[in-house]
Amino acid sequence: MTQATHLPRIRDHARRRTAREAARRDRRRWLMRVLSGAQSFQAAKDATLSWSNFGAVPSSPYCGAPPSCAVIPGAVHAHTRHSDGSGTVSEVVAAARRAGVSFLIISDHDTHAAALAGWEGNHTGLVVLVGSEIKTDSGYLLGLGLPPHFDAGTKRAERVLDAIAECGGMAFAALPAHPFIGWKEWNHPALVGLEVLNMHSLGRQAACPLAVPGLLGRLALGRSLEGLCTLARHPAAELRLWDSMLERGRAVGLASADAHGPVRLGKWSLPFPAYEDSFRLVQTHLVLPAGLTGDFRIDRDRILAALRNGNCRSAYSAFGEATRYAFWHEGSQTRRPSSTALEGEAATAGGVLHVRSPHQQSLHRLIRDGQVVGQTEGVSATFPCETPGAYRVESFLFRGKIGSMRLGVRPWIYTNPIYLDATTRCQRSASGEERTTSAVPGGSSSR
Repeated sequence: MTQATHLPRIRDHARRRTAREAARRDRRRWLMRVLSGAQSFQAAKDATLSWSNFGAVPSSPYCGAPPSCAVIPGAVHAHTRHSDGSGTVSEVVAAARRAGVSFLIISDHDTHAAALAGWEGNHTGLVVLVGSEIKTDSGYLLGLGLPPHFDAGTKRAERVLDAIAECGGMAFAALPAHPFIGWKEWNHPALVGLEVLNMHSLGRQAACPLAVPGLLGRLALGRSLEGLCTLARHPAAELRLWDSMLERGRAVGLASADAHGPVRLGKWSLPFPAYEDSFRLVQTHLVLPAGLTGDFRIDRDRILAALRNGNCRSAYSAFGEATRYAFWHEGSQTRRPSSTALEGEAATAGGVLHVRSPHQQSLHRLIRDGQVVGQTEGVSATFPCETPGAYRVESFLFRGKIGSMRLGVRPWIYTNPIYLDATTRCQRSASGEERTTSAVPGGSSSR
């Protein structure tokens, strides 16, 4: 046989070999995606199941009553059809009312169109505020307390932050740990804080092939909220960034639903993720001396002041009742008069920190300046606090125990810090001039 007769066979063999190699590459890529998702799941699980590595701290059977205060649940960061959301403003407001929150902050991309349309106000017990998610060359900012016609006129992050500060607004780093569009300009004094929980970012990280069957199964049964809950994760990377900010001064953590509504595919619409489910899962709870009054101007000022000062906490509220949770500092009884401090407030070192939970099967981890300094479980806990620092608590829920291992551990609440012996820290935040301008260090949180 001549060489010409062999050419078709050679070419056919080469095509089959190329196809097999391409199939092997696809299988390897799929396996790497599965493994990366499994590693992300394992990391999140390890972050919450590693409690047995710590010695148990005895919890007080009764840790005293918390100071008189009102806990106001709210939904922060929602998009409408004025940007890339799928729902109208009226639909988003109705979903927030059904979800049972007391305030809603709409934040469309680079626009206050909802405010210009007259939607800011009190809507049958629901306070609606309008901010915006601002795109810059260093990532995205959540801008609150801005005038309706705000326009920085630039995409440079430093100038945008300067413009927000000049008009009396406040800026939070949105999607701070997103692998592609995470925030980069951490050295500006006008940055008030960051989104500790951002469901849009955390949900994308959790949407690995291992999570798809459980998600689809719940959606098929009509349990869309349960399906969304499968994407909730412990925000380890965001917490490290937050602790790095706290090393330099005061920093506020928020919970952001970042709700865009059901996915639309042309004329078709998937019933997931619903606005109502997003607002039920991720909430920011304000801790105020008194509740909302019904007067929009007074309530608006109270809400914005609480967010600026850190008088709030982040919660996965769908996992358990969170409005009866409490975290406060009680001054030493040897000092007169004895004083108390709530999240975002400053006090003198000494005395004790209290945690109260409405759930018996709850875990509480006390963090001081990025390091774990205490942990316990149960409905109440008391921690001595003689060392100055920024103290915050991470609380988890679990379903049962086998020996020292907790089963079904889920992230639940992340409080803002109480600053002990932090007079200088609070003064820097109020003026915004003395905060250090060094870049965020790598951080060494023990998560």
